[in-house]
Amino acid sequence: MSTVWEACSRAPQTSNVRPMDLEEKTLEQVGDRCEECGAKLTERELEQVLESGGPALCTVHAQEEVAVSDEDALEEDV
Repeated sequence: MSTVWEACSRAPQTSNVRPMDLEEKTLEQVGDRCEECGAKLTERELEQVLESGGPALCTVHAQEEVAVSDEDALEEDV
């Protein structure tokens, strides 16, 4: 009579988890389009994305993200 443990112990010991890379990465290249609306980013917008390390957003959507962040901070203070 076979048990579940015996069946599992005969299964191949493989893992789908890859080793973690702990080296710090820098953002050196970003997409040339806004992640929200798909508009082509200007040179200044691309520079801001590289400086902040944030998502590739056009000026309109970047301002909306800042506004939402400010609202979240105000709610946490209450």
